[in-house]
Amino acid sequence: MAGSPIEFKEYNLLPPVKVAHAILTEANSDKWLQLIAPILAEEDPEGRYALCLVHGHHELFDGERMVSTGLITMPDKTREERVIPSAWNIEGRPYEWTRLGPNDPFVPAPPETLFARLRGLFGSLVPSPGVGSVMGISIRGPKLDEGMVWWENLDNKKRSHVIQQRPRSDVASSSDVVLTLWIPERNGDLVWVLACCGVCHH
Repeated sequence: MAGSPIEFKEYNLLPPVKVAHAILTEANSDKWLQLIAPILAEEDPEGRYALCLVHGHHELFDGERMVSTGLITMPDKTREERVIPSAWNIEGRPYEWTRLGPNDPFVPAPPETLFARLRGLFGSLVPSPGVGSVMGISIRGPKLDEGMVWWENLDNKKRSHVIQQRPRSDVASSSDVVLTLWIPERNGDLVWVLACCGVCHH
């Protein structure tokens, strides 16, 4: 069962994407991703979820939470049945939400066993910051076309971010993107690895 939602004051304390990336990188991200891959694959056989980099972009105010509608995410005060959690920190507490379309299936929160195994992997979350403080789980987006990744662009004036599909080759050629989303895949040796499927352009 998921934990209590992260409210606006706590959301505003989430690290910016570059800081979150630095925490993961300094903690040897390749090692952690290798360890997380089989856990996520085993706990999510239906492929509903992805590993995500927990970070914040825009300041929220009382009653607001970050809600995605289609490909756009922005602050929203709506409390409606079709708005469901879409991203959770390692404690299982939701910090981002999504508005389901008329034909979108309901996606439940990830199993508590997944969060428990990740917490066991990272050990104590105190002291923070640590790698566990920037690792979370999110609902996977729509299926990507071959050779593409989800590319997130920020609009600071509107306090929003928009995602679009971009060629994976654009990631290697850009110096101002951070890897933020990974899904488990089998490599040539049939070993579970985490493949990047989303980036944030900052």
